Amino acid sequence: MFLRIIAEFKRLGATIVYADFNRIILSSVKKSVSDALGYVDYVVQSLRNKEMFHSMQLSFEQCWNFMLWLDQSNFFGIRGKLPKGIDETVTSIAAGNTTLRQSQARSEDVGEFSDLADWTDPCDTHIINEVICKACNHCRDLDLCKDKQRALKDGIPVWLCAQCYVAYDNEEIEMRMIDVLQRKVMSYVLQDLRCVRCNEIKRENLAEFCTCAGNFVPLISGKEIETLLNTFNNVASYHKMQLLQQTVQQALKTPR
Repeated sequence: MFLRIIAEFKRLGATIVYADFNRIILSSVKKSVSDALGYVDYVVQSLRNKEMFHSMQLSFEQCWNFMLWLDQSNFFGIRGKLPKGIDETVTSIAAGNTTLRQSQARSEDVGEFSDLADWTDPCDTHIINEVICKACNHCRDLDLCKDKQRALKDGIPVWLCAQCYVAYDNEEIEMRMIDVLQRKVMSYVLQDLRCVRCNEIKRENLAEFCTCAGNFVPLISGKEIETLLNTFNNVASYHKMQLLQQTVQQALKTPR
């Protein structure tokens, strides 16, 4: 049903910026807020008129004239005209201007085309899908490290429902994280190898090289597992999840 809704938005001319089961952010490419609101109302009414979408609840919440989007935790929206300083920055980014990159690279004493000059998100995180609030049954994806709905309960940090602000059960989230971790580690242990040259999956167990003379590499890298373990370890330490922390520590000691 979710995929059908997204497909219908696209069919009616909308550009999907971001979408999950609770929120859809789209670009209407309209010139004014009033035109954009009229367009959104038309699209929503069109969806409601289809029998398959009668059980769905769709409502408009917010509108921006301009938006810079990186991910659901890093975006910037403005209603009205852009301030001059922000306007210049947006214009530089939209035009692919490399001057900003060059000056920043020089200030950091690194080469312009060095890997160190590329921006990377400093906060590793993990998203638990479809967390359901036991108080109001609101379902949403929970970003373990970047979610803003937080509080302290009995001195322990907890996540809050974004709709009714009741605390989620930390033990339930901990069990789900342990399940994710065990599945990921098992997938890493039992994974196939692929050739770096032809991308074919390794078939012969004893073959050192592919038939095309390429080397074999794992589908899931040890770095990916290490990042997940470190992220879960930080979350477990901060939220006082002892069982998860023990599981992570044991996995970290396992050779990879």
